[in-house]
Amino acid sequence: GKVRYKASSIWAGAGQTRTPLHVDWVHAVIYQIAGTKEVFLAEEAAVVDAVARGSLPEGVLTEGNTDNSAHLTGTLAEVYGLDADGRSTRVVEGRAVVLRPGDCLLLPAGLYH
Repeated sequence: GKVRYKASSIWAGAGQTRTPLHVDWVHAVIYQIAGTKEVFLAEEAAVVDAVARGSLPEGVLTEGNTDNSAHLTGTLAEVYGLDADGRSTRVVEGRAVVLRPGDCLLLPAGLYH
């Protein structure tokens, strides 16, 4: 079959930029050009569980992000209680990955990051 181009968008962030935990309903690609970027990844089931336990605000499910959540400030390790392997032990179950120049991360639609 044919692949059809429907739409695209681009987002670029300066150093130290932090994006709240959110979900995109389209596939996304992160390409790291310079420096490093730590990205936290969580499945929807883990986010639903964290909301049910009160660890995350309901807005992460209803609005798709934690933008207005003051308690989610700090480093990824502080916010998600990451262990030495980058696994979360506290707020929401997931994993952190570090992107370096030249790395590419494919994010399927519906994956919280």
